[in-house]
Amino acid sequence: MALYMPHYKLPPNTPRDMTKVALLVILSVVCTFFSGFQSVAICSWLQPFFLLHFFHKSGISHNFCSWSSAALTILLALILHTTAASLAFLAFFPGKVSPDNSKASSVPIVGIIWALALWMFLLLPFLASIGYRKRFDRARTSQPLVFASIWTTAWLLWNRFGGVGSFLHPAVSQVTILPLVMSAGVWGIDGIAFLMAWFSAILHDRAVLNENLSKMEKSDKKRAMQLHRGHSLAFGAIAFSILFYGSARVSIFSGDFFQKDIALTMKKTVPVSCVLGKVLFYEDMDVMLNRTRQRLRAGDRLVLWSEAAVKLDLKQERDSLQFKAGQIASQHGAYVGITYEYKDASVGNYFDLVLPDGSIGFSYRKSHLVPFMEWYGTPGDPILPAIKTELGRIGGAICYDFEFPDLMRQAGKKRIDIMLQPAATWGASGPWAKEADAFRVVENGFSWFRCSTGGVSAVVDPYLQTFDYREGISDSVFAMALPVLGKAWTLYPSYGFLFAWLVAALAAVHVSMLCLHLGAVTYILDKSPPAFVFYITGDRSFKEFERSELRCVLLPEESSVHV
Repeated sequence: MALYMPHYKLPPNTPRDMTKVALLVILSVVCTFFSGFQSVAICSWLQPFFLLHFFHKSGISHNFCSWSSAALTILLALILHTTAASLAFLAFFPGKVSPDNSKASSVPIVGIIWALALWMFLLLPFLASIGYRKRFDRARTSQPLVFASIWTTAWLLWNRFGGVGSFLHPAVSQVTILPLVMSAGVWGIDGIAFLMAWFSAILHDRAVLNENLSKMEKSDKKRAMQLHRGHSLAFGAIAFSILFYGSARVSIFSGDFFQKDIALTMKKTVPVSCVLGKVLFYEDMDVMLNRTRQRLRAGDRLVLWSEAAVKLDLKQERDSLQFKAGQIASQHGAYVGITYEYKDASVGNYFDLVLPDGSIGFSYRKSHLVPFMEWYGTPGDPILPAIKTELGRIGGAICYDFEFPDLMRQAGKKRIDIMLQPAATWGASGPWAKEADAFRVVENGFSWFRCSTGGVSAVVDPYLQTFDYREGISDSVFAMALPVLGKAWTLYPSYGFLFAWLVAALAAVHVSMLCLHLGAVTYILDKSPPAFVFYITGDRSFKEFERSELRCVLLPEESSVHV
């Protein structure tokens, strides 16, 4: 018995070429604004759809596509994405990424290599989705979730092992959509990425379905439309619930429900100050201490320095700084956050919190160093400090540490009320870093005091309501007001990563069904419950299936199979 193999005809070239050109133009735009210093929120939702559709229109998703044609299509997409990503992060422009102009010539090369590596990795979800559609061409239930699950898992792995944390994550582009951002307190940025990818996959599935409706039998057409409608309704229900919850968290849970007298909605704050050091250079220790003393005399309860404000080479210098800062803090009964670069066995980037009694509450060493920029330093232990004070539990981390959700999740677990962040940024990275770091606030529910030279300093409450926002380069002192609200409840510190790992498990199932030999897939499906078989293959019913029926469903990946 010979198993039937459908015959495909190559469609006319001219309309297809015109469609590819139009898609390339659109894709170039959405890729440039997909993520980066000038991201546009809607582009992050549409970019996966346009790339999926570009591959579909290029013929790579059809059996008539040759290996050489597929390779050229993938190479074109890779070049386009690398170029767009480099432009999005200004990696082509000397001096914009590196704070040291003497190293500017090497920065574009590093940026291009990094963008190339990222997009080579992130093309895998697209290729997996295409391969899955070719193997299980009737699997309308699982197809949109195949791309969404593998895409989300790819970002999860890149964030953990790519060395840049969440800095490049597409969810960062959604920071202007506050109700959506607030959902990160439940499922983290990975949940937002899943929602974005699912949206694109549903759009693509509808586009493919529209092309094939005229060729389908009436019963198959009805079932396909029902399954697509089910995905759309499920997405709509989840999106609505998320936006409703996010809006309620901002307007009601934060205490700003406006059926109260204004006096009852005003939040308690304490005066604080941010003291900036120099950009690219270290400030004199006595200058920083004098500025701190002036702000404490003005009545501040806490003074925080920007990252690595002074440089210390000897242990005596470190002891002297801690002693003098302790004297100033004890004289005024206030908190002082001092920062310095210190070399003992190796160079470390330190942040010490001095308590009102003059003692050192904690001494934290930066645990995540900026790749290529801080090559000379040695990271500290990835353990967030926390100390109980009359202002609440205070913790601290330094600049780039905030890009790593795993580390910052400790703030939620330790029930930290206020996180202090000395930072130093440069060029266009300043505002973007602040937006990326804001997700750690939502996920873990703390108030945030960021003091950054060469960038943005800010005070933000757990609901991302900004109390102060200052842009400064160096040698500035910003007087601010820090809210003392206590920790806001969020689910993420305890269970936030559960959603990401459940999605990763679903992605593993899809990849297994795609990569295993046809015989192994047939055997697994033959032994599986009907519901699982229906999800994977998209067969008509939940009844037990005959082996031959399963083999026919899987057939489109084979060319000439005889039994």
